[in-house]
Amino acid sequence: MTFAISREAMEKEFGAGHLIRVPADRINSSVTDAPTVRFLSEVGLPRAEEFVFTPDEELPSGLRRALDVWPGLADSTDEPADAWVVLGSFMGDGFLLDGASGAVRLYVEGEDAIRFMNTRIDFFARFLASFHRDRELLHPDFATPDEIEEAMNNLVVEMRGIDPGGVDHESGYWNDLADRVAWQY
Repeated sequence: MTFAISREAMEKEFGAGHLIRVPADRINSSVTDAPTVRFLSEVGLPRAEEFVFTPDEELPSGLRRALDVWPGLADSTDEPADAWVVLGSFMGDGFLLDGASGAVRLYVEGEDAIRFMNTRIDFFARFLASFHRDRELLHPDFATPDEIEEAMNNLVVEMRGIDPGGVDHESGYWNDLADRVAWQY
């Protein structure tokens, strides 16, 4: 399987010293999806200053079970959450990885809801790289809310071409994400 983004492309976007790989033998046993294990151990996820994605402090040592962090999480979804692990956070909400499927979700604490992000972890990493690429267009210090919303909408279109199942998922977060980034709530 070829990933949607390579380690080299991630290093080019974030810098070689700003990727976190998890050694395969340390990855939480809840993560059974083979391509996901391979991606986390070979490519990794970014750690960048002042970026929308903040990796979980336990990411380098193997990923925490989401139910250990948020014991009531299972009440927010009809899907089994026992294989979910924490990837990191976004504006106070938690990015979750379904270790059985490789899908990425967002736990929106204020809504006490689980929203869908991407069907695979490499699609999620591709989103992070694209967001980082456009960070000045998406930052309130450099653009107005309307300009940010337009840039986010362009990013959503780009991601729809890569991961239509994630962007158009019935519980998808993509449209809300554009508003949230633009209006900083």
